[in-house]
Amino acid sequence: MTVAFPTRPGDHSMTLMASLAARKGLSLEGKTLGLVGFTTGCLGFANRALHGFGMKLMAWVETPEQAEALREMGCEICEDMDEVLRGADVISLHARPKDKRPLIGGIELGKMKPDALLINTGAPALVDQMALSHALWFETIGGASMTGPGVISDLQDCDDIIVMPPPMTSVRHAHLQNGIWP
Repeated sequence: MTVAFPTRPGDHSMTLMASLAARKGLSLEGKTLGLVGFTTGCLGFANRALHGFGMKLMAWVETPEQAEALREMGCEICEDMDEVLRGADVISLHARPKDKRPLIGGIELGKMKPDALLINTGAPALVDQMALSHALWFETIGGASMTGPGVISDLQDCDDIIVMPPPMTSVRHAHLQNGIWP
């Protein structure tokens, strides 16, 4: 028996994005992927989106080194997060929480395109989940996918959201089911 699970950095982000697009019946070809923040998985994810789907790339990152790494891939580097929120068809969060205030709240969701998709593979606290719930219920954005746990029940009841466990949880669960976890 073979157990398959994401192993490369960025695979989890790609799974969330492709699953949500498929659920919505959307083609990602030629769309713009907006990256907010930078993690090790961000480069692999951006590379696969660029070459696998022909997506355009734009990003808002914190350091010149991060900007240079993305610029080398042909990514447009934005001066502020608002530029990414307004311009991208898919927004993927790769930021790390810095304080208790969510990075994406009602104001930021209101800046997104009405059919935009929000991907959050980071901490659920990066997004004000009540504001996201309202945006999904009132269809002011196209959909969202997140990594749980910690997702409120109002979101879990929305049709336009996909919630997946963190990658290591999936690996541990697969190993437990197949009797290979120590």
